[in-house]
Amino acid sequence: MGCVGSKRDDPCISVIGIGVGDPVLCHGGGSTGCAGYAWGMATVSTADLPGGRCLDFAGRSHWSDGCPSRVMAVFEGRFTNVEGLRLGIVISRFNDLIVGKLLDGCRDALKRHGVDLDAQVDYFWVPGSFEIPVVVHQLAQSQRYDALICLGAVIRGDTPHFDYVAAEVAKGIAASSFQTGVPVVFGILTTDNLQQAIERAGVKNNKGWEYALNALEMASLMRQVRSLRSPYTPSLPRVADLPESCT
Repeated sequence: MGCVGSKRDDPCISVIGIGVGDPVLCHGGGSTGCAGYAWGMATVSTADLPGGRCLDFAGRSHWSDGCPSRVMAVFEGRFTNVEGLRLGIVISRFNDLIVGKLLDGCRDALKRHGVDLDAQVDYFWVPGSFEIPVVVHQLAQSQRYDALICLGAVIRGDTPHFDYVAAEVAKGIAASSFQTGVPVVFGILTTDNLQQAIERAGVKNNKGWEYALNALEMASLMRQVRSLRSPYTPSLPRVADLPESCT
């Protein structure tokens, strides 16, 4: 919450960082009261509260001398609110012994957290990990998905091939996420040998489970982050947020 009023008797306020839909009551102590203002889906109303104290409906109290200066908010992704999420998984066929186990772990985690694997998840198969970035980029640009998961395995051999593939795949996946704002989970195992890959695909633990949780958490968090968009920043609705009848 930042004060934009030029005088303490005119404590205009704006709301930044309040939880989505959290109403805020405030009074700056001036004769004119508090000017209501909406930021994203957060709302502000005027109330006669004494002493320049700002309260939100969760019962938190914030003191400021005359005009509220800032209300800290904490945003975290959740694993429980999966209704309406649309996920895409891009899977490499190469090293399918390893990648198949990662996919099993990923699907198991999504299912146990309430995701409908048939209705909410799309699967895209590519020849190898090197081909993953181009497909992920197109999917992210479509804005149909709340999060994307990349699954593959690149195992070091006797030639520099490993270094080229691993580096380009990592850069391509990161670029897709940066450029589109869609969370893309890097689920590509890069190991020195087959044994290390096997251990990470189910013997000691299954990284596929971790990748699924990362996708759910980031999808939830990004929904909250998008709600903070300035009302002065024009934006079109994401396809993933539209009713099914519109898509």
